[in-house]
This record gives sequence, structure tokens and C-alpha cells, in this order.
Amino acid sequence: MKCCKQFSAYRCFRAAPIRILRQSLILILILHGEADDTVPVSEAHYIAQLAEKKNVPYELQIYPGAGHGFTPEIMADASQRTLNFLRKYLKQAAI
Repeated sequence: MKCCKQFSAYRCFRAAPIRILRQSLILILILHGEADDTVPVSEAHYIAQLAEKKNVPYELQIYPGAGHGFTPEIMADASQRTLNFLRKYLKQAAI
């Protein structure tokens, strides 16, 4: 789906995971605030469901009470999860 003026940003975002998974994306890390009022947390669950359905490796972390922007504590956790995620999958790819 091509995003343009006639489509809302939300609708374009909603279509993006499908396109990505169709391109055989290898893995997905989802870090999302439960109270995000910009991108609903349901989108994170939707992407996880697509990954599950397509047998794509993924990790999902929903931060309770967090909005669209993360606090320093959550950002530190998200950064560590990202590093661990990359180390895990880059190590597997090197084998």
C-alpha cells in the first residue's frame, strides 16, 4: 500500500508489517508502551501475531503504563534488550 494524502498514517502503519513479513524479514524485536496513545499497543500484538503465523522469530516486550516515549529507566531496559536480541541472533547467524 502506498501512503498518500487519502490514507491516514495509522492505516499506512497498519499495512507496513504485512509488507515487511512478505519480504521474509528474519526477526523482529517489539518494544512497546502499554499506554501508547500514538500507536495503540494492539499494533504490537498484531505484529507479534503476524510473526507467529509466518514463523518469524520475534520477541515482544510491553512496558506497563508506558506511553509513546520511554522514561530513562525503560529506555535503559529497551537498550539492553536490543543488545541482547542482536547478540543472540547475530551469534546464531555466525554459526
